[in-house]
Amino acid sequence: MSRNKGQPVQCPNHRGHCTANVSQRESIGDEGKYKEVLGHLISKDIKISNFTCDGDSRAIQGVQKSHGHNVGHLRDLRHLGNSLKCELNKAPFSKGMLKGHSKCNIRSRFALSVKARCIAELKAAHKKIQDDIITLKKVMVNVISTIILCLNGYRGTSCAKHSCVCAGTNRQAKNFMPNNVKVKMVDSDQQVLRKCIEMVLGPAALDATKLLTTTKKCEAANRSYQAVNPKSVTFSRNCVGHIHRQVYRQVYKLNNGYANSVIAKTMELHASLTQGSKVIKQLAYEDRNDLNRKQTSATIKARASRARTRNYSLQVARGIALWQGHK
Repeated sequence: MSRNKGQPVQCPNHRGHCTANVSQRESIGDEGKYKEVLGHLISKDIKISNFTCDGDSRAIQGVQKSHGHNVGHLRDLRHLGNSLKCELNKAPFSKGMLKGHSKCNIRSRFALSVKARCIAELKAAHKKIQDDIITLKKVMVNVISTIILCLNGYRGTSCAKHSCVCAGTNRQAKNFMPNNVKVKMVDSDQQVLRKCIEMVLGPAALDATKLLTTTKKCEAANRSYQAVNPKSVTFSRNCVGHIHRQVYRQVYKLNNGYANSVIAKTMELHASLTQGSKVIKQLAYEDRNDLNRKQTSATIKARASRARTRNYSLQVARGIALWQGHK
């Protein structure tokens, strides 16, 4: 297609009349390559000092090639928390740490509790210390020891003195563990847990999360593009036309809203919409719904709904496990 448009195309050793410009062995998901190209395109207008990405992403390599190796590599807090949870699920804890509960459900809930507690401590400490990394590193030494003591059942003075989210009362902050399960850790378990917690609260992790940046906005934009250009479909012949027709339309909708984008498209087609008509009322209704979904109150309600659903699922799983054990 490029050769027919008069563009010089160098075929990567394919047979016959080939117009491909990418080798068959080259990965189409090479984030490093695409970030390098994008970095060169924006280098005249934007200078990148810090770049936030996933822990296993090669995108930082492409950014550093285009902007120099002095670009800071920051970690996404959500992915870092998920890495902590995975590490806890496979950590070599002793068999008696959960008092004989070797079920994967209990182990997963323990990992979820540790993850939520570490993330909560980190965000609360940043807010309390006003993002002073040097002071934060000194504080987190005591916080890590406090979390281990609190999870082991020794909450009280240590939590009240060093923790930012746990007051040391009987109600443990960010706890997803059942009330009848008690954690009994030996010295080896505490050392393993400390190494896992340092993935989020250690000195290196604090430097990598010093701005508390995430990739949520980027992933939200990618999901909106996938709604009109799904990954599971390959547009081999009409790729360019499909991108211009669907993806650009989606971008315009994200930037200007649903109602304004529809009105602008109808004006380009020289179609007039009567003011006060059912179409205008429906557009205003859809626009209000879209705005309400993005408000903070709607986000809090959605989080509370997900928490209720998660707690119900955990209770059902626990009931099934108890019934199977009784049977």
